[in-house]
Amino acid sequence: VTHPIIEAVMADNTIRRVGSIATKTTIASGIYQEKLMLRKATLEFSALPTPLLAPMIEEGFYNDKISHEIIYSYLAQPELSNIDALILGCTHYPLIKEEINDYYQNKVKVIDSTTIVANKVKKILEIEGLLSPVRTGPDKYYVRDYTDSFERTPSAFFAITFNLKLHNVWTPN
Repeated sequence: VTHPIIEAVMADNTIRRVGSIATKTTIASGIYQEKLMLRKATLEFSALPTPLLAPMIEEGFYNDKISHEIIYSYLAQPELSNIDALILGCTHYPLIKEEINDYYQNKVKVIDSTTIVANKVKKILEIEGLLSPVRTGPDKYYVRDYTDSFERTPSAFFAITFNLKLHNVWTPN
């Protein structure tokens, strides 16, 4: 996910100051800052860990009063002032992209992984001759941590209803 996002930031010459929000672990890894600064040393970068956002989203709190208050509280931090672009460094965060756009009044480019990564995967599949022109078989989704709230989440990403079933996972003796 990080490499296509880095490429997107590098391809946009209007971005001079970029911020990033993500989990504590992602921010602590320094992955975005390291990769961006290696490619464009003049870029100003700031990062803010936002540990409440992923669990908030997982529990179904987005596009409501609770999410609005938490998101605005994070985005008001000095680390994220005067930026041209904001990297959404967590795969959950596209669900709150509109709330983030609202905060910045659409004056900051909000960079999320959804379209960027999908286009990159499509390009790789085309190059490798692996892109199927026709969909075959049912879609299957595998998750690491199945919860009741997860049951509601896929419909927020896709405009279809999901009937999820928990399958037992084989573990060695």
